[in-house]
Amino acid sequence: MCGRFTLAKHPREISERFRITIPDELTTPVLSALPVFNAAPGQSLPLVTQKDPEQLSMAQWGIPAPWKTRGLVINARSETLASKKMFSGLLAGGRCLVPADGFYEWQKQQGKKQPFRFVMEDKGIFAFAGLWGFFPLEGRENIPAFTILTTAANALVSDIHDRMPVILAGEMEQAWLSGSLAEDDIKNILQPFPAGQMRSYKVSPSVNKVTINHSGLIEPWKDNTLTLDL
Repeated sequence: MCGRFTLAKHPREISERFRITIPDELTTPVLSALPVFNAAPGQSLPLVTQKDPEQLSMAQWGIPAPWKTRGLVINARSETLASKKMFSGLLAGGRCLVPADGFYEWQKQQGKKQPFRFVMEDKGIFAFAGLWGFFPLEGRENIPAFTILTTAANALVSDIHDRMPVILAGEMEQAWLSGSLAEDDIKNILQPFPAGQMRSYKVSPSVNKVTINHSGLIEPWKDNTLTLDL
């Protein structure tokens, strides 16, 4: 799964990476959201959508769960999208890219959980595959919201967790945002990212607190004594 990620970059870097513009009305929201060292469900975060692939959009991470009054669906299994009513309708026109430069997973160690950060070898920006749309939230008007797709873990991530977010290779980003996709096309795109192009390292247990958001969270963790019960 993917429950936390990072986008520790300036908006200009995101714009250049995806060759998109940032609409004037979004300049302030984007600047206030970035950099984010501890992106968590419920936050408003940048997207590149199938609807507007040439400009940056903002949306809440987490689709309101229709089966309960509170709760967000932050991940969707890529293998079962077509069979789930909640997601199958979004496959036609609700595909999106979720810019990121890392994500976190936790490993149990001596009764505690040690967080790890996973990044590209070059520490650059990449894209998760996502689905997005407009959804009612607790009686309010429809809001834009997204979920991140997951797949089986590659050899690097599998030491920590059996699932990982779908990371799209460069050529797959445009394919994911393109027009109609056959079921086989979707299956071929939503594959585990090659482990050899990624690396991981331990980070501070402080990342578990959603209220903490500073650059120290993405630095390698040198203290082997865990002080935070998770």
